[in-house]
Amino acid sequence: RKPTKGRRLDKILMSKNLFAAQIRVTHILDEHYTTKFNMKNPPDHGAVRLEISNKKADVGPGSFKLDPFLIKSGALDNSIKQVIYEANIFNSGNEELIEIYHERNRKVAPLLDALAALQKKKIENPEEYFKLSDAEARIVAFMEKENEVLPTIEKLNEMNKGKSEKVLTEIQSGICTQVKQVQTELKKKARSELDDLLSDIDKLNKLNQETLSNPEKEHI
Repeated sequence: RKPTKGRRLDKILMSKNLFAAQIRVTHILDEHYTTKFNMKNPPDHGAVRLEISNKKADVGPGSFKLDPFLIKSGALDNSIKQVIYEANIFNSGNEELIEIYHERNRKVAPLLDALAALQKKKIENPEEYFKLSDAEARIVAFMEKENEVLPTIEKLNEMNKGKSEKVLTEIQSGICTQVKQVQTELKKKARSELDDLLSDIDKLNKLNQETLSNPEKEHI
């Protein structure tokens, strides 16, 4: 309307995780001010409005909804599989099978820690990260051999088909616990990364003030 005042384009920055929610973006035009607020001279600025629905999903008794981010990221994949398997194992009523599972865990648990330590060492070398070292291959082969003594989930489902409600209740309880643990770990990690980022930005600002010339500062 007044070209001499220039043009501006409003933007809204948001986390990609918010796309899991229901959102609506609208542009506020002049007619919004003239018709709704009866303004004769509306402001020379068309705003952008972002609406995010905070309505919770309707769920029935005993139902729950997992965090969409955790599902998308795969952070819960292994935990969910373990919860489902253990709920079936411990409700099978087969004491011999439960003891076999405990014995397998006593052998495998230390190896999982060792495997995680080996993978952590390879973080600094991205080219080697996805290659299985000899030590990792031996650990994986041993764990696969130990897993052979356990029944498949299909066999456990057949054993527990008469008590499915009890198994499902235990699965739900176990997954909710895992979700809280993973969310806490992710928040701590994100907070630490943010602190490091702010520290780096502060160092850059100080360097900018101390060493760069005015043209370089304006460019930055």
